[in-house]
Amino acid sequence: MPTYILMVGTRPEAIKLSPVAVELRRRGARADFCAVGQHGDLLTDTLAAFGEVPQYAPISFRSGRTPEGLLAEMLTVLPPLLSDLAPDGVIVQGDTTTALGGALAAFYGRFPLVHVEAGLRTFAKNPFPEEAHRRMIAPLADLHLCPTDADADALRTERVTGRIAVTGNSGQDGLRLILTRPAPELPVAEGRIVLCTLHRRENAAALPSFLAALGKIADAAPDCTILFPAHPSPALRLAVGSTHPRVRVLPPLSYPVCAHLLPRLTLLLTDSGGLQEEAAFLGVPTLVLREKSERGDAPSLRIIGSDPTRAVAEAVRLLSNETSRSAMRVPSTRYGDGHAARRMAKEILGG
Repeated sequence: MPTYILMVGTRPEAIKLSPVAVELRRRGARADFCAVGQHGDLLTDTLAAFGEVPQYAPISFRSGRTPEGLLAEMLTVLPPLLSDLAPDGVIVQGDTTTALGGALAAFYGRFPLVHVEAGLRTFAKNPFPEEAHRRMIAPLADLHLCPTDADADALRTERVTGRIAVTGNSGQDGLRLILTRPAPELPVAEGRIVLCTLHRRENAAALPSFLAALGKIADAAPDCTILFPAHPSPALRLAVGSTHPRVRVLPPLSYPVCAHLLPRLTLLLTDSGGLQEEAAFLGVPTLVLREKSERGDAPSLRIIGSDPTRAVAEAVRLLSNETSRSAMRVPSTRYGDGHAARRMAKEILGG
């Protein structure tokens, strides 16, 4: 029985790799999760939402750990673990520190490496450090599973080794699965709902300004409640709060809550790549709070940058203009159709 180790450290990795594990098992392979605790409970709770438990957890979550600190721990702990397990392949997803550490450990151990969500590029230094991570993973991978043809073309331009396949993104597989289940209890919100999430390191310094901006949006749209879930990233774990009665600062939302909340939104403001994909799939009007994005060409997405003043202007304009919002409310399978994991498993197992 072929055996694969799936490296997970963050919630997006759990969302996007759980459907892949299911499909690998369905085809007769063994698929075990190795958790390195980059996100702590947010990771294990998300795995549990998919009925998964990590078989290996060699590195526990520690508050305040830096990316370079986690990478150093992974390169100390993972090589002997992989040597003992001798898997047929190691699977990493995306561009996190977990993905880079897992890729390097597989490379040093000479284990075949599969990169899920390969080829995304902004061709800049941001998002930091994710753009650098995925560009470092690319030369190491033996199989590149790309969401789109454009991602595959980027890898061909870089003349990477390894086989390239276009499969779509498995994040939509996870979203589709969770949405088939009963909705959990959702945050209380009166009227129309606006959700704002910020977690990129480049937006950390502007977080207080963004919170003030949300108050201005609430003033201009008195029938809206704005939800702002805090992110567990150490760089963003600030003493944030809001005195505005319709801006609710919340603890991190579980993935099932977030998934079932998305279709109910009037507007989403986010710097999250995963939420961009999910919003595009559902056709949720979205303002992307990033200067550059690997995504952004779906009808429901509009990249507006990280200036809070512009965020206020764009959000107020959309909230007050039903025609403009309707033009964005177009579901798209640009980044995945909800069946990518099946294609990924086929590529990984060779047919």
